[in-house]
Amino acid sequence: MSHVQPLLLLLASLFFLPFTRAVDFVYCNNVGYDFGTVTALEVEPSDQIFEISLSFSTSSTIKSPSLAATLDVSLMFENMNILQSSSLICNTGVCPLEPSKDYVINTSVIRPSIPQNPKYAISLNDRLGDIGEPEKLCVIFDLPT
Repeated sequence: MSHVQPLLLLLASLFFLPFTRAVDFVYCNNVGYDFGTVTALEVEPSDQIFEISLSFSTSSTIKSPSLAATLDVSLMFENMNILQSSSLICNTGVCPLEPSKDYVINTSVIRPSIPQNPKYAISLNDRLGDIGEPEKLCVIFDLPT
């Protein structure tokens, strides 16, 4: 076996691995949040379901028990926000959320059958512990094409 064959096999196998793409995002409030900072947003594109990986750093903690905080993904279409998924933070494996730490949360969402490319929002919410400001982090992004 020559040295070229294993290299060709490695290169060919890379085509069958799923890949994620970093996507551009903007904060929903246009300025950022006191709770923390989104450090990366990656999406694994698909025809049916797309996987989202949200990386963030915290600078404070949430007020309610960690069991109450949610990660929500919404479709934004023609001035409407349509909730597509909502997960308890503890169910994503990052419980409890503590200050000055880095976290990665993964979730998946079914791609809608809307002909245009809609925008999406992914947000971390604390509706029970902080009624006045439940949105702790939120970014808006487009799906990669």
